[in-house]
Amino acid sequence: PLLRVNFDPALVKLLREVRYFRLMKLDVPEAAMNIYGQMEQFRQQTGNLELIVNVYNRILLTLLDIEKPMLQKRLDAIDKELQKGLKFLTWKSNGIGEFISTTMHLVKESDNILSSINANVTEMKELLGTLQENVMFERKEAKTYLMEEFDATHESIVGVRHGEAIGIGEKVHKLVLASNKVLKISKGDAAWRAYVAFLGGIVVDGISDAVQATLDTLLNNLDEDWLAKHDTNALIEIKLELIGDSIEYTPSVTSRMGNELQAAVNSWIRDYTNMAKFIARLESGEGDYLMETEEDEAIMMKVCAVAAQLKVSQQECIAFMDTYRTFEYLWVNDIRESFDQFLLLAEEEGQEPTLEQFDAEITKYKALQEEVSNLPNAKTVGWLRVDAKPIKQALGSWVSQWSYRYTEHLLNRVTNNVAELNDFMAETAVTQEIEVPDGDVDTLLKVMGCIRDVRTRTEETDGMFEPLRNTVQLLKKWNIDVSEETLKGLEEAPMTWSNLKKQTFAVKEVLTPLQNAEAEKVKKQVDEFNKEVES
Repeated sequence: PLLRVNFDPALVKLLREVRYFRLMKLDVPEAAMNIYGQMEQFRQQTGNLELIVNVYNRILLTLLDIEKPMLQKRLDAIDKELQKGLKFLTWKSNGIGEFISTTMHLVKESDNILSSINANVTEMKELLGTLQENVMFERKEAKTYLMEEFDATHESIVGVRHGEAIGIGEKVHKLVLASNKVLKISKGDAAWRAYVAFLGGIVVDGISDAVQATLDTLLNNLDEDWLAKHDTNALIEIKLELIGDSIEYTPSVTSRMGNELQAAVNSWIRDYTNMAKFIARLESGEGDYLMETEEDEAIMMKVCAVAAQLKVSQQECIAFMDTYRTFEYLWVNDIRESFDQFLLLAEEEGQEPTLEQFDAEITKYKALQEEVSNLPNAKTVGWLRVDAKPIKQALGSWVSQWSYRYTEHLLNRVTNNVAELNDFMAETAVTQEIEVPDGDVDTLLKVMGCIRDVRTRTEETDGMFEPLRNTVQLLKKWNIDVSEETLKGLEEAPMTWSNLKKQTFAVKEVLTPLQNAEAEKVKKQVDEFNKEVES
């Protein structure tokens, strides 16, 4: 129970009235005057007793249950001394001064001890509070980091914070030792061990608060709304790439590839909780508070919140990646086989694909190329910035390969047809200029073969120039360069071909008599052979 000083209010009133009587120079009864003569003594005694009572009451009001066993002997000594004033001493008793002096000493001693250990606890909490203020997360608001960049930043700041935790842990241990010295209690005493466990709880709470503060900062930087509200860029940049035949993120965000992004975040969280490894346990000076930190419910709730945010980000990343899966046929389907099938369908109808069909295919892939070029170069997915340039470049390359397969075929057709025709015309012109001596059958047959070849391909060649010109125009439409040699050859070919046909007709006229003469010879030889057979 709380105490109060028992100084009768009537006595206080009496002393006040005597004082006024004397100021007014009135007569004061002797008995009252005798009491008034002790007024200074009463004032000192009541003042000291009030101080004792206030300190004692404060001890009772502020003393924690965990602290009481350590101070119990001192409290018992105070209570024993107080019993004199509660039961035996009056204001007329002898020994009041000694009672006040002894009790004052005992009360102040206990109060000083309690104030000292409480001050140590307060300082301990302040030290641990700096861990909460100095979070283990650091970034530049305007910067979006590559994973390796942020990992380096993370390792640096975590290293600093863990070093600070070591220093704070050492200071906390010194404060605990100081409290032990003030209390003058054995470290093996059950009361002291219980108190150290209580202080260990304060350390665990401090570590928990520090880890939670860092997790809160991490959660903010994973929250799209928070980033937008605070005009802060996405934290991490990842790349969307075509790796082999698969669209993948780097670092990966799907479990199929190991989810490197989630593994990185989990490693950050482990580093945060590992702060507990750098403050030695108070009861032994060895070990740490990692287990308590990992099992802290508040921390586990925040870790679950981080995991939930990662899950949302993963789903959004997969959804964005799926928009590119519509182009999978570009690299899944074989270009050569598809083109051969395109040619085969036309061949089944007895002809090559028309230029209109080629143009339609090329137009399709050029439109696809335009669609790919209009795809975004980057996309913000929550706390992630997706660099889509690699996948765009890969798609553009594949579309170009498909388009090139068609334009290449046309270009080769023009180039090869013009080259083959010009070679044929040059060779034929030379052969037809050979003079055929009378009776030289071999030379005659060679020249007549050229005449036959011209006659055989006349219809085909007469009809090839316009399609070739149209093919050149189609290639120009799609910015495909045709060599100057081919263009010149195509331009000159009709006239050269026309001249060759005239030359062939003229040569045929010249060789007809020789051809007829040789035919007659052959006929005679056949007739003579038949007569020999018959005889």
